Amino acid sequence: MLLSWVLRMRNIRNRADTISGHPLTAQRQLLLRRMRDADGHIDAKELYRRASSAEESISLATVYRNLRLFRELGLVEERRLGQLGHYYEIRHPAEHQHFVCRDCGRVIEFQNPLIGELVGKVQHEQGFQVTRAEFYLEGRCRQCQDKREQARNRQDTRQILKRFGRKRGNLIPILQKVQARLGYLPREAMREIAAFLAIPDIDVYGVATFYNQFRLNPPGRHSIRVCLGTACHMKRGYITLDAWKRRLGINRGETTPDREFDLDTVACVGCCTMAPVTVVDDEPEGKVEPTKVDGILLAFDREREAERQKEER
Repeated sequence: MLLSWVLRMRNIRNRADTISGHPLTAQRQLLLRRMRDADGHIDAKELYRRASSAEESISLATVYRNLRLFRELGLVEERRLGQLGHYYEIRHPAEHQHFVCRDCGRVIEFQNPLIGELVGKVQHEQGFQVTRAEFYLEGRCRQCQDKREQARNRQDTRQILKRFGRKRGNLIPILQKVQARLGYLPREAMREIAAFLAIPDIDVYGVATFYNQFRLNPPGRHSIRVCLGTACHMKRGYITLDAWKRRLGINRGETTPDREFDLDTVACVGCCTMAPVTVVDDEPEGKVEPTKVDGILLAFDREREAERQKEER
């Protein structure tokens, strides 16, 4: 994409600094550069903001006028993505689709072969010549999801703090109540607690990490607890733990990015004759060798697929 844009700009400059008879002014070069720097997707007002920071004489009307010219000359494409307004991007031949964040307006390109298959099917079965396929998904990007979750965590923590006095001795009871409400102790909640008790943040963090009852990562939809008691250790339970780490891509005490699984260890679950044991969603699974780990995860995959098909019906 970048190479094709550079070559196109070189061809424009070779034609005596004109674009199909239109002068390639410094302002037009600036606008094209700012569009390229924005990774292709930008609305007119944001383009104006970025361009005017480098060239104060440029106006919003100038931006709109030049965007219309660029679109007519085939240099850029204009896309209306849902109710979020018009976006502009440097034109390039590869078919692509878009994710659009409803909160911040961020646009992310992605490619999916299913779109091409759909177009081919329509053309073959309906005899309809598709000249352009426009497809986008609207939702919230990960950053905006995190911001919303952090705001909820702060609000819930403040509600809990109203029940306590501002004594340092209330720290552990507060942490217990917050974890019972949120499922874990997020950083923003610990900051709220520290401010409420007028103690350093590190003191709250130190207590939260000292006691095993507290967790700093959000719980997953499914909990995986690998037993490392004496019997399970003798049956190579640590190898089972390594298998879970590799399959899930996380370490002990962590949660997968999609929050589907969280992984931890326990000292003993009282099922020594079944060693090595893994407790999956409070149900002990015996004789869990690395190959059985794959079987358990496959069962979850089938469960998710069944739920998806049920929702589609």
